[in-house]
Amino acid sequence: MSDLFNIGISGLKTSQRQLATTGRNIANVNTPGYIRQRTEQSSQAAGYSGAGYTGNGVQADTTIRFYEEFLEQQVRDSHSQLSRFESYHELSGQIDNILGNSDTGLSPSLDNFFNAVQESNNYPASTAARSVLLTSANNLTDRFQLIHNQLNELNNQSNTRLADISSEISARSKSIARLNEQIASYRGNGSPNNLLDRREQLIMEVAERIDVNVEYDNNGQGAVNVFVGSGQPLVLANNGYAIGVSQGEYSSAEREILLYGGKGSTAITEQIQGGELQGVLDFKEEVLNPAFNALGNIAAGLSAEFNDQHQMGMTLRESSPGVFNLGGDFFSDLRGPNQVLSSSNNQGTAAFGYNLGDTAVLTSSDFEMSFGSAAGVDTFTLTRLEDGISFSGSGASSAAALTALNSDLANLPANSINTSQGFSLSLTSGAIQSGDKFLIQPTHDLASKMAVQVNDVKDIALANPLQLSHGINNNPTDDNRNGLQLAELQSKKSMLNSSSDFQSAYGLMTAGVGTLTHSSSLDISAQTTINEQTLASRNSLSGVNLDEEAANLLKFQQSYMAATKVISAADDVFKTLLDATD
Repeated sequence: MSDLFNIGISGLKTSQRQLATTGRNIANVNTPGYIRQRTEQSSQAAGYSGAGYTGNGVQADTTIRFYEEFLEQQVRDSHSQLSRFESYHELSGQIDNILGNSDTGLSPSLDNFFNAVQESNNYPASTAARSVLLTSANNLTDRFQLIHNQLNELNNQSNTRLADISSEISARSKSIARLNEQIASYRGNGSPNNLLDRREQLIMEVAERIDVNVEYDNNGQGAVNVFVGSGQPLVLANNGYAIGVSQGEYSSAEREILLYGGKGSTAITEQIQGGELQGVLDFKEEVLNPAFNALGNIAAGLSAEFNDQHQMGMTLRESSPGVFNLGGDFFSDLRGPNQVLSSSNNQGTAAFGYNLGDTAVLTSSDFEMSFGSAAGVDTFTLTRLEDGISFSGSGASSAAALTALNSDLANLPANSINTSQGFSLSLTSGAIQSGDKFLIQPTHDLASKMAVQVNDVKDIALANPLQLSHGINNNPTDDNRNGLQLAELQSKKSMLNSSSDFQSAYGLMTAGVGTLTHSSSLDISAQTTINEQTLASRNSLSGVNLDEEAANLLKFQQSYMAATKVISAADDVFKTLLDATD
């Protein structure tokens, strides 16, 4: 009877474990990262008796997880790209709202300003009309500064976000390393399924922030190694490394992403693929910095064109009876000198400045300049970062090389294709060393410097200068000819290689941001579909199916009840035998 008892008990225990596993699956149906489990069973080894080998019941084997590494990697990659597009879209949408909003955008202020110029032309002697012009001009420059400040706030927000994401990745990498250690300690004592699930969930959370590659070691310890970028280790067995941010090479407003490994820090900004981290970095590079530059380009063009024309006119202010002053700068002179940014890695002490020239040919690109010296020849190489086009200058000295570079930037001598870039460079102090690098951002911060220089309505130069002669009315209060020239600047194609006016240039800027924002929304839609498909494939294997678990629950419950009947039958038989021996 002991065999029958043991068989029944083995069936009871096995069904009990299977019921517990099924119940655990049902209870964790909504637990993030939970992977469906199943308790395997097998027949116990047969025992020998005088009648031969007889079975000894059933035994519960290990509890397995329905896990497929390839499917998990697909889901990680999909989540990583979706997070990238979502963060990009969220941030670019904020700029789109700023630029296109009638209350915060530049277009209404530009229209109001030139309308005020035209109104002043209609009544050139009117103090009220001139006052409205000054008010509109100040509103316009305030709007330039407001938009620049909003962009700057978005840049600060993005930098903070980069730091936060990096901290989140670092915390999870250390947790993964600790789980590697705990999982290794279980080896030989069953599979620590809950720990394995938790580790996979942490890896997924890292992948949402930065794209990862995962390697499972084959040394029997069960550890995973996690790599980011172009193969830099984030987790190696029990070692979890940190990701952090530092000031950019050229500017405190920029950020460099660093991986702090076992041998010090490594810059990985250029190697980052996917995740929220790349989404923020792409936003800064593709949307935010070009918006800074395009806004500054409009400010530079407007101030230069308006100032040049204003200086040709005559004001109402008399320097002596009958002698009226010529106009001065109406807006701030943004042409320079402006500062070139030096690399923090430079060995030399050279500092450079730049001056704007022809604003009509200015692009919205940044430029990187490097200096080299070999075989008695010094060379400056300037690369336009938006398209990789290079300009250069060489000479027997750095001064000669810089002169040659400026000639190339000014398209002197003339090339078949105009290469003029609208600015020139100058050494302001220090000495340069071979290998030194510099960043030129011709228009990046110019919008923040926009201001009205005219403080009195008498100093607005609406009149054309008149020749003084006896018997001729030289009073500039019945003259608006220079004002008409100022008004015509609204439609003059004085920007983007003389292809656009100020309003159109702003429209192109707004449309560019809108296109990128819309494109990212399409990326989100497409990636969401891909994400759903990869999740469906993964969940078909690893996810909990409540219908299936309900069927298993009924099956194992019946097995459990049947095993109790076996035990009960063995008990009845045993009692019968005892009664028969009395």
